[in-house]
Amino acid sequence: MMPQKPEHTRGEIVNDKLIRRIAESLKNIKFGHVLITIHNHKVVQIDRTEKNRCEIVVAEIDGGGI
Repeated sequence: MMPQKPEHTRGEIVNDKLIRRIAESLKNIKFGHVLITIHNHKVVQIDRTEKNRCEIVVAEIDGGGI
């Protein structure tokens, strides 16, 4: 039995448009994560979660000390 050829080639899975979308998701993110979901060798979803740190704001509101 001969090995089966993959259904998708790398060019079909990752293309320039997809790379641009991932790069855009990474742009200007200071804290957080980007999650890339793949089903059947295809990227189906890109989630971006950005966390905003509030430590400095809380310190200023509470008087800045212990």
